[in-house]
Amino acid sequence: MIFDQVVRILLEDSKIDVNAKDSRGLTALDISFENISNPLYKEVRERLLAAGALRATSLPKVSSSMDHLRSKVALTEQIAIILIRLKNDTKTESVRNLVLVVCGTVATFTFQAALSPPGGVWQDGNNNNKINNHRPGTVIMRTPNFFALYVCNSVTFYITIMIMALLLPNGNIGEPIFIPTLVMLLFYVLGIFGFLVLHNWEIQFMKKIVHSQ
Repeated sequence: MIFDQVVRILLEDSKIDVNAKDSRGLTALDISFENISNPLYKEVRERLLAAGALRATSLPKVSSSMDHLRSKVALTEQIAIILIRLKNDTKTESVRNLVLVVCGTVATFTFQAALSPPGGVWQDGNNNNKINNHRPGTVIMRTPNFFALYVCNSVTFYITIMIMALLLPNGNIGEPIFIPTLVMLLFYVLGIFGFLVLHNWEIQFMKKIVHSQ
């Protein structure tokens, strides 16, 4: 009877979690069912059920912090974690410097490819312009090929710039390097925009030539 009274007093306290688990992951109701043959636990079980107690298998699954850490991490999060470690860990300074050199080289090549596309542009002094009806300053490359080059080149350039921005050290060292990088990014966007506008004018110009004939 004393055991039953203790349980009753505990259940009357609204702060008591009747579904708390022990070290084995069992709730109070689970323990009462383990001693189902004991009549004393029958009364306890009835009080627990009246208080809204549940078995561990009936409880909603709540992910713990460890389960969250073990959960699948997205690819972008993995890349961000690697870059942050490279930036903050002094032991990987040589690796960080190597990545910055590689990114700088890739950014230079992609920047050059954007301003000087393969095949070049039509020149004003080209005599074939009158025959081919091409406007000076437009790219010689075919439209599908130029668009594919533009997409791949832009994605590569933006990714390398982002990596460089994340890996550059903070303070007086990183800012003088980061500002010219932003200027280069601005000129890249303006250069690509100029080529696209001229290319669009070229298409409209060719349509007018065709319709006039």
